[in-house]
Amino acid sequence: MDTETSASERRRSERVARIFLCWFDSGYRDVEARVENVSADGTGLFVRTAEPPEVGQKLGLLLQGTRRQTLELTGVVQWISQSGVVAEGFGLRIDEPARLQEFLSRCTVVPASTEASVQTA
Repeated sequence: MDTETSASERRRSERVARIFLCWFDSGYRDVEARVENVSADGTGLFVRTAEPPEVGQKLGLLLQGTRRQTLELTGVVQWISQSGVVAEGFGLRIDEPARLQEFLSRCTVVPASTEASVQTA
């Protein structure tokens, strides 16, 4: 019997598809990445990057919203998502969820599309 729970079952808050450009310090250089979804209550987010930090690492993250709005957040890396040997991103638990929620309310970011658009030549 499988006793593991899925990520969606472990979540305390629904995820909302939002895309932001972001940067974080990897220790030796800044890494450009992309936030792809945010918890509705502002407690966490998923950052897509091939260069994730270590689980448990305290991290500073700079988000860029619409109209050049920015927000600096701190949080702790909770998990890393991998596909085989390639890292896909990481989950970050946010230290100050209210600040993220306020930022989201100010940004008029178009939600991420769930379907990939295919262009033909």
